[in-house]
Amino acid sequence: MKAKLLWAMMVTFLVMGGFLAAVFWVALSIFGVTGTPMLMGIVGFVAVMVLIQWAISPALIKRMSRAKKCQNQDIIQMVHEIAEKTGIPKPEVYIIPNESPNAFAFGRTQKTSSIALHTGLINQLNEEELEGVIAHEAAHIKHRDVTVMTIASALPMILFYAVFFGSMMAGGNRNRGGGFFGAWIGAMVAQFVGSLVVLYLSRVREYYADTKSAYVTKNPAGLINALQKITSYQPRPTRFRRRPTQADTTLKNLYIAEPMMAAGRGKRATEIFMSHPLTEKRVKNLEEIEF
Repeated sequence: MKAKLLWAMMVTFLVMGGFLAAVFWVALSIFGVTGTPMLMGIVGFVAVMVLIQWAISPALIKRMSRAKKCQNQDIIQMVHEIAEKTGIPKPEVYIIPNESPNAFAFGRTQKTSSIALHTGLINQLNEEELEGVIAHEAAHIKHRDVTVMTIASALPMILFYAVFFGSMMAGGNRNRGGGFFGAWIGAMVAQFVGSLVVLYLSRVREYYADTKSAYVTKNPAGLINALQKITSYQPRPTRFRRRPTQADTTLKNLYIAEPMMAAGRGKRATEIFMSHPLTEKRVKNLEEIEF
């Protein structure tokens, strides 16, 4: 599993670096040094966007999810004990008033990361299941997944600008033969492919966090049962069904399982468009773990 994770990371960042190198080569070949300032501007723009996203994301996440610091000492103690077993600093623990059972980790570094738990998760899972979920999120912190995925999330944007400006430079005359439209289409395709690569990396990291959780708790069944409860959850019927909040949809990639799977829309054919593996595959991976 570790080899697969490292391979996914290597492919992602090689693709990012390869496209940037290709654009630099096109610029230097066609325009010489005159193209460098433009390309440096593109790279600088992407770097600044990633840095801003990395810097402000914890505050935005807490605001969107309405997260409040946990006051339940039993939950805090459980998180801290699992953090010690995982080998990470004790994270802050937040509670989110949401009846759907879910959880996620967020932060900038291992020392400043936090774990957020939905009230629905605490109310619907037993102690062993809750430990499995918390250990999964602690594993994300251990593997620096927040930082890695923040950097990787820039890949689609890099590919868009790289292909667009690279095509325009290679075409020479920007106004000839629909060159702008062709460059835009190519850039959109490159962005789409980049998104698929990032989603693949995200799915691999979920497997890795599941495996780490099983080894930390010595109880894969706890996480298996938790995942099955989380992905089979259905909101209680009400006269006026509440529409998902912006936080529900915006933060779905951070959750331990995608909310859309709870609605039965997770199919094998569409897994490549998901940030999380299908639950049945995650369960199979956990069942194969031996101590």
